Amino acid sequence: MQQPKNRIGNVDKIEFEALELETLIAIKQRLDIIIKQRQSQYKHDFKLRLNRKANNLGLNLTDYFEGTFPTSKKSASSKVKPKYEYRGVKWSGRGRCPNIFQQFFNQGGKKEDLLIEK
Repeated sequence: MQQPKNRIGNVDKIEFEALELETLIAIKQRLDIIIKQRQSQYKHDFKLRLNRKANNLGLNLTDYFEGTFPTSKKSASSKVKPKYEYRGVKWSGRGRCPNIFQQFFNQGGKKEDLLIEK
């Protein structure tokens, strides 16, 4: 899997200091998710390439390592559309609640107030 081209350019030129705290938190949360997904995909792709190479040599990696090795790429899981939005941050309502939403809820806000209009 090739790494995508860097569309941002030089990260040092981004003025993070000028951004609001909520925006920085949202960026960090989004980056954490993207990094975990990318690491998982790279790990899967590496195992797949390793397994293919071993098969070409007549080897079965499960004889040498515990666990299973994929034989083909998984189909991409469908992404759930966001259901809520607050200050530019979107959330599907599944999984862990983003901090910015939790702060809103702690101040008495309701999920229904953040529904994205259809």
